[in-house]
Amino acid sequence: MSAPDDLAYLTAAELTPLFRSGRLSPLEVAEASLTRIAKLDPKLNSYITVTGDRARHQARSAEARYVRGAPLSPLDGVPFAPKDIFATRGVRTTHGSKLGAHHVPTQTATAVERLEAAGGVMLGKLNLLEFATGSGSESGFGPSRNPWDSARDPGGSSSGSGAALAAGLTTLSLGTDTGGSIRNPAARCGIVGLKPSYGRVSRHGVTPLAWTLDHAGPMARSVRDTARLLGVLAGHDPKDASSAREPVPDYEAALPERPSLAGRRFVVAPQLVDPVEPEVRVVFEAALGELESRSARRAAASLPSVPAMNIACEILIGAEAAVYHEQNLRHPERLALLDPAVRMYATSGRCYMATDYVKAQRLRLQLQAELEAALAEADVLVCPSDPTLTPKVGDAARLEGRERMWFEYGTVNLGNLTGAPAISVPCGFTPDGMPVGLQLYGRPFDEATLLSFAHAYERTTDWHRRRPPLA
Repeated sequence: MSAPDDLAYLTAAELTPLFRSGRLSPLEVAEASLTRIAKLDPKLNSYITVTGDRARHQARSAEARYVRGAPLSPLDGVPFAPKDIFATRGVRTTHGSKLGAHHVPTQTATAVERLEAAGGVMLGKLNLLEFATGSGSESGFGPSRNPWDSARDPGGSSSGSGAALAAGLTTLSLGTDTGGSIRNPAARCGIVGLKPSYGRVSRHGVTPLAWTLDHAGPMARSVRDTARLLGVLAGHDPKDASSAREPVPDYEAALPERPSLAGRRFVVAPQLVDPVEPEVRVVFEAALGELESRSARRAAASLPSVPAMNIACEILIGAEAAVYHEQNLRHPERLALLDPAVRMYATSGRCYMATDYVKAQRLRLQLQAELEAALAEADVLVCPSDPTLTPKVGDAARLEGRERMWFEYGTVNLGNLTGAPAISVPCGFTPDGMPVGLQLYGRPFDEATLLSFAHAYERTTDWHRRRPPLA
């Protein structure tokens, strides 16, 4: 078989035929993954908990099914790791916080349950910004580091998910996204991350940050793997009151082997492009040029309410996080264990007026109407995933020469406020060698079109096949 490094970067779509033919076994892949985690993760800190015994048991079971010719699904035997905000029965779920250091749930989140029922092999639980705040770079277990440069931030709050995928420490991952927490680490780590439509993937068993903005979704190293994983995760869940009853198509079937961008239509809205750091703009414009050179048709769109969306998200997250953390704020011994960023959210959220919260909610309807109009004659809306350069661990992002909080800039909150699906795919590198993500927005519950467009773009480049320079 391939060298260990090559094995670590095989996709789920590449692993499955090897499992079926007997050229490779799920146990071999699990052992190689665990060995690689032990070797590389002390530097990257992408895992909080490694579940080696569980992974080996699940891999042996998958191997037996392949021997019988009866795999459970196209993901049977494939390694995965969820962000440590998904509950796992019998395995601690810390929320990235010292408060959860010894918390062992008695139930499993629906998303994890569905993936394990499909034969997925769980390698462990991944690091994150504490309670998925998406602010700062700290976790109760120390920050994760970007495999492309260990001094740099991997993005957040699904920081461990982005880092582990980029470093070849898992094949698939589950992330959450309240204000870009899937798409930001996907962009900064050079992998693929999809925030599905609101209600498409169950949040049962996922620790909330802001109920009206929280999404759970797939992260992988290719669009095809992302589509395959979404097909397992999607669908109504009676345990989640916000879970949608929309039909679930075959997402992978929407990805032809020889995709074409000819005749595809995309729109660009200036409100989601400016401001942007010059180095990011160069990469973004090159990606737009690639789309047009492949005969995709470009048009202009306008989203006039975008300037208000980031502060609206800050109000909603702060107010809803304050409700969730109310008990933590009342007990000094618990409050002392919270990261300062979490304390900031939980305390500032109590200061917003009810009228602020209502205005922020009303903005949803306006943005939904504007996005619907923008996509009326197009397949997707295109913008940068993140307009800033990747900062060093512990530093704030900078834009136009000054430090910015995440809610002062950005292009991701459009998806959380509207509930529309959005995906980040690799589209190049800045001169300092850090990845840049191209973000695509689609219509609610039309992930098939979104994935199809992203797949067609991905196949014209090799950005998703680049590997970080790991020792």
